[in-house]
Amino acid sequence: MTNQRLTYRDIGKPLAVGPTLPKVIWRYRWLVLGCVMASSTIAMIYLALTRPLYLSTASIYVEQVGPRITDDQPLALINPTNFLYNQIEFIRSRPVLEKAIKICKDTGILSTADPNEAMDLFRSGLEVTAGRRDDIIRINFAGPDPVQNAMVANAVVRSYIALRQEQGSRTYGEILRILNREKAVKEEMLSNYKRTLEDLAHQYPQLTLPAEMGRSLMTKLDAISSALTDASLTALEARLLYEAAQKVRDDPDGLLMILRSKIPAGQDTETEIARLKARIEQMQLNRKQRLQVVTEEHPIVKAIDAEIAQASEQLKLLEDKLVARVLFILEQQYLSAQRRKEELDVRFEQAYQQLAQLNKAIGQYAQVQSEYQQEKGLLEQLEKRISQISLLADAGALNISVLEDAQPATRPYKPRPAKVFAIAIVLGAAVGCSLAVLLQTNDKRIRDPALIRALVPYPVLGQVPVISGRPSSQAQKVLEAFRAIRTALLFALPEDRSRIIQVVSTIPGEGASTTASCLAVSLARTGQRVLVIDVDLQHPSQHQILGVDGRLGLSTVLMRKGRLAEAIACTGMSRLHLLPAGAEAAGCGELLHGRPFRQLLQILARHYEWVILDSPPITHNADAQIIAAVSQVTMLVIRPDFCTYHALGQSLDCLARYPDKQITVVINAVDSRKLSGWLMQTNPNGKCKGRLLATAIGSYAGRSQRVSGYTRITS
Repeated sequence: MTNQRLTYRDIGKPLAVGPTLPKVIWRYRWLVLGCVMASSTIAMIYLALTRPLYLSTASIYVEQVGPRITDDQPLALINPTNFLYNQIEFIRSRPVLEKAIKICKDTGILSTADPNEAMDLFRSGLEVTAGRRDDIIRINFAGPDPVQNAMVANAVVRSYIALRQEQGSRTYGEILRILNREKAVKEEMLSNYKRTLEDLAHQYPQLTLPAEMGRSLMTKLDAISSALTDASLTALEARLLYEAAQKVRDDPDGLLMILRSKIPAGQDTETEIARLKARIEQMQLNRKQRLQVVTEEHPIVKAIDAEIAQASEQLKLLEDKLVARVLFILEQQYLSAQRRKEELDVRFEQAYQQLAQLNKAIGQYAQVQSEYQQEKGLLEQLEKRISQISLLADAGALNISVLEDAQPATRPYKPRPAKVFAIAIVLGAAVGCSLAVLLQTNDKRIRDPALIRALVPYPVLGQVPVISGRPSSQAQKVLEAFRAIRTALLFALPEDRSRIIQVVSTIPGEGASTTASCLAVSLARTGQRVLVIDVDLQHPSQHQILGVDGRLGLSTVLMRKGRLAEAIACTGMSRLHLLPAGAEAAGCGELLHGRPFRQLLQILARHYEWVILDSPPITHNADAQIIAAVSQVTMLVIRPDFCTYHALGQSLDCLARYPDKQITVVINAVDSRKLSGWLMQTNPNGKCKGRLLATAIGSYAGRSQRVSGYTRITS
């Protein structure tokens, strides 16, 4: 059988599907319960050592608005947003507390004579709050004596009311002085504004009608601006015409064509130019006709050329005269338009300056007049406020109503046992769950059998449960599991020769010795001869499991200190024998590396149909690899909740070195809730008691007996 090569680096915890939080908490439920119990114990100690405090509360309502003076809204002297907070801080202030301490001493409530100690006592127990949905101020005082708490809270209320009444008269007098001083300042400002208005009216008499004067100046300025715009356009057009004429002065025809509609060039000159051009064309036509008869040297042709030259010279003189006249006219028009524009610029600037000065005076006058009216209105309001404050001086601005006097409390408010226990339980559960999650995160063990089947590239013969409750009630289920494993082996291996099976685990404690013993019992019940060899020379256990004498065994035979027939011991079943490790097995691991061990297996294979080798863990002992090399089948026993990812990877790495060996897997100690397709039951501790194997062997032998010395399968 060819096995897939798999190194231990391929086995990593990220391949596993992590359990949900409820499963993690249930797995570590005793840890969580312990944390809850510890926190509850701390809460009980806290409640036993903490002195109970009682709370007394007095409620007052402070109205910040005084009585109505007129039919308008009442007078408000304080910002309502911060009013309650200001009153709370005032109640906490030292003057109020000192007066309350004095009241308590006069009534005999306070026993201490030290004022600083009394102040510290009041500040530590006093709490002043404002309602979230109302404007009620509540004075709370907490202490061990409920009667004293109520009297102290009432004393603070009386002290606050008395101080507010004392401060009332001083407050109104100070307000009146401030308002009168402000009134004098306003009157002085009004006098200054009035003098400024008189000076402006004397300097600019037209300010009496500022709107009409401003409109006339604006109309004049608009007219000058319109004329200036027209003059600018005329000057620009004249300049462009003059520049265009300068560019085409060598082309009189083009010049006349561009400027004919703008400047009259003179009818006589134009007529004469047209006549000369017609005469020159006629003579050129006559010359062309003569050249068809005579040559250019003929006197008639020369006479015609002389006339053409004379006419052309006259035409050029007329055109030059016309161009000079046109350029002169355009230049004069341009200069005239430019002078007109400059004159309008000067007039526009003068009108603009005049209007700007007037507007400045008007704006200053309007501003001063507006400020004068504003200050006059403020002065009137100030005089009205002074009269209102004078009336409020006798009525008072604050109405303080005591809604509820403080009463002695009947039960403590702190600490509250229910709240303390609730907080302790929640904190304990939170700490326990956090520790459970931390332990689960750092846990390197494989807990799901389905994950083992996914990670191991070898066939799984079966899953063996771990017994819960009484072993006798679970014996049949375990035997059924091993019957399934036995059936798989019978179909997988040939029948014509012996089978040497190595039973090995990844790490100690996974139940390899248990599996070897139970498998041997199951095979022996079929009527076949079975020999169990305990090759775990460092930690032998088969002689204890099967209840035989372990002094003679494998090490004795290999060291030639005893005979093989004497070393093989009989068990409670007639066809089941055991070759123990021997009393001298410790420190004799090198015995398995030589030829005698191989020869011994060959001899035993001729006498027994099944040879079961109880091997040491493959990751802790190199002997397991030697045993794997000489065996036909290697049965890897893996226990969930015990085997780690690293150990499984190392084991698969070692087994992958023998591709010609048949390797199978048995999953041991499986929880019933994790069994998939296997008719087995489990328990959480992973240990099977010795009475189970004794019951199995005794039931086969037809009697109920207990195998002596059998106390466990493995641990």
